[in-house]
Amino acid sequence: MNSQNETTIRASNESPTPRVSPSAPADVALRTSLHEITDSLVKFGSIWAEHGLSIGRLALKTTAQSLDNVADVLGQIATAVKAPHGASSQAASTGETTNQS
Repeated sequence: MNSQNETTIRASNESPTPRVSPSAPADVALRTSLHEITDSLVKFGSIWAEHGLSIGRLALKTTAQSLDNVADVLGQIATAVKAPHGASSQAASTGETTNQS
């Protein structure tokens, strides 16, 4: 290998040194701003997630209460259907028919 190739290979294998430019403070300010924006968005998203979960919890509780009320009504209907209501109910339960002429 010639010396120029060796220098190029050696230079490409070396770690680059950080360049300090006049715009470095602006880069730091930009990174800081981006970090603050990201943090704000994460906090905002967390607040919305908490709110959504609370609303979902309340909706499920309300639905459960409604279903409990429906179950109670169905139980009352089942009891009413089982209870005799005069002769027609007794005849229906024994399999007799009434002759209405």
